[in-house]
Amino acid sequence: PELGSFPLDHYRECKSEIETYYKCLQNNNHMAPKCRDETRLYLRCRMEKGLMNKTDVASFGIPDTEFVPTTMHKKDMRSYLQSTKMEHLGPNLGKVLRE
Repeated sequence: PELGSFPLDHYRECKSEIETYYKCLQNNNHMAPKCRDETRLYLRCRMEKGLMNKTDVASFGIPDTEFVPTTMHKKDMRSYLQSTKMEHLGPNLGKVLRE
């Protein structure tokens, strides 16, 4: 693949890696920084299968340190989850409850 392209995994060659990443997201309230190791595994799989150019995963800028959510992350996530729950009640009822 050319630099900058990201071909789809039509043959699901990295299926287990992407499923592990999605499970990590679900288990961590969709905070992607908490799934850095899974992200690295998925990128390595794509490189090994020829779905993207081989390069050092460190060049992607994914920190090696553990992600610790700040108060702002927690507030943003709480408000996102509340709005999502209200939308499940129906757009009109969710809007009325927010007002």
